[in-house]
Amino acid sequence: MVNELRNNSNLKKIDALLKPYGFSCIDYREHKNSINSWTFSIYLVRDDKNEITTEDLEQSYGVLYPFFQELSKSKNVSLEVSSPGVERKIKDAYEFAFFVGKNARVYDENKSLWVYGTIKSSDEKSVTLTNAFNENEREISEEVVINFDDIKKSNLLLELLR
Repeated sequence: MVNELRNNSNLKKIDALLKPYGFSCIDYREHKNSINSWTFSIYLVRDDKNEITTEDLEQSYGVLYPFFQELSKSKNVSLEVSSPGVERKIKDAYEFAFFVGKNARVYDENKSLWVYGTIKSSDEKSVTLTNAFNENEREISEEVVINFDDIKKSNLLLELLR
């Protein structure tokens, strides 16, 4: 699994703008549509772990829009501000820290199996799942640690499948 977002300079700037409001950016994408037209997509979570609201998204939009106009040197900017989604695909190791306490499934490429569990923690090298269900062996482990290098894909789950 890649671990690139943590070092993205624009993501750091976005986070600095949002921190006073209690938000963090977990994903950032930019697309140049034409010579002077840009689309920016931002996915936010609340630092207090509550669900993001439409009012939060509105407030963030107002804070971020001038930043993206300046960044793109264009008045023709399309800004999409959104929550990450209930069953979001986790694309970067950086994201796991934002979803502590949420249910997830992780494909361990080293063992060729899906592991379902609740995200307990993550650090620079791995993610820890609790009450982890191993799909192949049909057993539940109190805790499983999976190295990011071994993760092929992962996503959040609304419910854990047993």
